[in-house]
Amino acid sequence: MSSNAIVICTWGEDRTGLPAGAEEVLTLGSNLSRSLDVELNWLTLGESAPGIADVAAQYGVATLQQIDDPKLTGIPSDAAVEALAQYCEQVSPRVVMFNQAAATRTIAPRLAGRIAGTVIMNATELTDDAGTLQVTASAYGGDTRVLYEWAGEGTLVVSVSANAVTAESPDAGTSPAREGVAVDLTSVEERIKVVEAAKSEGPRLEDAEIIVSGGRGLGAVENYKLIRELAAAMGGMAGASPSWTHGQDHQAHVVRRHRHIGCQPAYGGMRRGQRDCRDQQGCGGGHLQARALRDRRRRVGVATGTDPRGQGLTPHSLASRQEVRHVC
Repeated sequence: MSSNAIVICTWGEDRTGLPAGAEEVLTLGSNLSRSLDVELNWLTLGESAPGIADVAAQYGVATLQQIDDPKLTGIPSDAAVEALAQYCEQVSPRVVMFNQAAATRTIAPRLAGRIAGTVIMNATELTDDAGTLQVTASAYGGDTRVLYEWAGEGTLVVSVSANAVTAESPDAGTSPAREGVAVDLTSVEERIKVVEAAKSEGPRLEDAEIIVSGGRGLGAVENYKLIRELAAAMGGMAGASPSWTHGQDHQAHVVRRHRHIGCQPAYGGMRRGQRDCRDQQGCGGGHLQARALRDRRRRVGVATGTDPRGQGLTPHSLASRQEVRHVC
């Protein structure tokens, strides 16, 4: 097994037959591995999704790795963290990347703590600058883009925000090798038991390319039909704030302050005068989100700081909502 590699870690599969967000994370991982001239490996926990080999070949994956153990069924957090910690001890990867989902919010920080690494959540971009890794992430409810610079030792754990990256369609044409990774999970006892798994039916905001959202500014609930009509005309999905939908008879997809909801193509619509829910950390801050995104290439405010442990990094606050640089 190659050390210092870029590793994409996934599990399960979504409606496309691939792990959720796999192609978005592979896009970042493939570009980074070429920039650093290191291998890109794809690690799956549990049973591999069908068609994974073809996708891996397109993105230039060198090795398809798998940790398959009965205790990983359903990806319980204790077993997953232990398996990944043992894997990192064997391989010593430079970067481990996840698609950000509910389970990732628990697994990624715990993994970084276990291996004495560094974790960055809500990432939207990952690049290399002369050996220094630069990670752009959303912060402060999506109003700000933070730039982390990491040149430390050890492993960087990155959780990529769902739908924040446009998946590329490369054709690297590699023939990935397959490799099983042995770990010992016999001593792992889960401390949290899932009594009933969450279920979702019908269309999801996470899958929408365009979201049209409305709320109290419409004046009356009868006017919400305008939102539905506009969403239908644009080929998008209608949404509403929780306060608007509470107690109403109509059905609307609730737009909450969750980082896992969003879609990059919706940002293009905002440039034409539509509000953006790309980050979905509050549609109320749509104009602030737009300004922060437009200014991301123009450094309008800089704050620096260090964390000697390289863990639990938090960007410094600025009086105005501007891009922040944090050196770790």
